[in-house]
Amino acid sequence: MPLSYNDLSLKDARQWFNDCVVIKGSELFYVAGIGESADVGLEENPKGDKYAAHLTQGSAEGAWFPLSDIAPYWPQERLINVGREALFLKRTADRQWSRSLRRTNASLQTLHSAAERKVLALSHMNFGEERVLKGLSRLDYPSYSEALEKVMSGEVWGVAFSPNYAIVSHAGCAEPTLHYKEWAVGTASPRGVLLESVAYFLADELSQFVPTLEVK
Repeated sequence: MPLSYNDLSLKDARQWFNDCVVIKGSELFYVAGIGESADVGLEENPKGDKYAAHLTQGSAEGAWFPLSDIAPYWPQERLINVGREALFLKRTADRQWSRSLRRTNASLQTLHSAAERKVLALSHMNFGEERVLKGLSRLDYPSYSEALEKVMSGEVWGVAFSPNYAIVSHAGCAEPTLHYKEWAVGTASPRGVLLESVAYFLADELSQFVPTLEVK
């Protein structure tokens, strides 16, 4: 790396990594704080890191690690499964420079309306929660039939079966709704998918996941 972390000021180190999701080893962590190694008891570390990151996973107290132990995390936009719902990880423009995923350059888009979330008691989620970190870490998805069964049984309110597609239960809808990323594009049933005509261009991609597909 052309620029060593030790060349940064403490202010810049915090701007780069504070309040971010990062990788350590093979796991995702939330950076709850950036401090000088000497001030947090890590003045002696193998690589001589000047700065340290306080890493947490959910409500756990966490611990301090040398800054060189972490790596930036830049996921692609995709649907993720968290708790009883599917969320769309959406990247946004960041006015401040950062080296990893954080709430100023990404958001978790719900597939339910505000009224539905209130009725279903679905709470707001943030990147520091353990369940969100686990959802971001998980790269595997259930099959279409498995996802549909979970939604129709009431086990979950929504579940993604690929990075781009999810099945969601909505109030007032007789059948579950098919979502492409954050948009509703059709209905889902054991028979297959009925795709809205405006979303006809998704048919080829979607056909690899569903048993049968029809366009209105």
